Amino acid sequence: MCEISDQIKLCTCADKTIEDLDDYWVLYRALDPEEEITVVIGMTIPPAPIDEKIKKINKELLLKLLNTNSLFDKPMTFAQDDILQIHLGSENFYSRLEYQFKFTGSQWEYEGFDGMLSYSYNKEEVFGSIKNGLKKEQSKPGTH
Repeated sequence: MCEISDQIKLCTCADKTIEDLDDYWVLYRALDPEEEITVVIGMTIPPAPIDEKIKKINKELLLKLLNTNSLFDKPMTFAQDDILQIHLGSENFYSRLEYQFKFTGSQWEYEGFDGMLSYSYNKEEVFGSIKNGLKKEQSKPGTH
């Protein structure tokens, strides 16, 4: 199932690196004008196929939680043009759910995921793990 849980929490204390986390988030802050831009070369992997209805539900839920400041496990301060990426789902990299939001100075807006752009013009500010990211699949009657 690819529907995000309304119990999702972005945890600010991570005792692992991003590479060791299945579900994680990263907050990127815009580089200062005098900072050097890092050029990243890599392969773009298309997003996981997901039903458009579920995709819309997920985006709306994440935006609601972000803009009511109830997504993180503690109060956070954001700067204009901060980018938040949320990575959820599978151990299989090709079926992960990835969302990207940008802070306008007063609220978050959905931006669409663009991992390469984030690395080039922004620096990783902070990251953490995600708890209760996806709804658990419910067993159907007669199945185990």
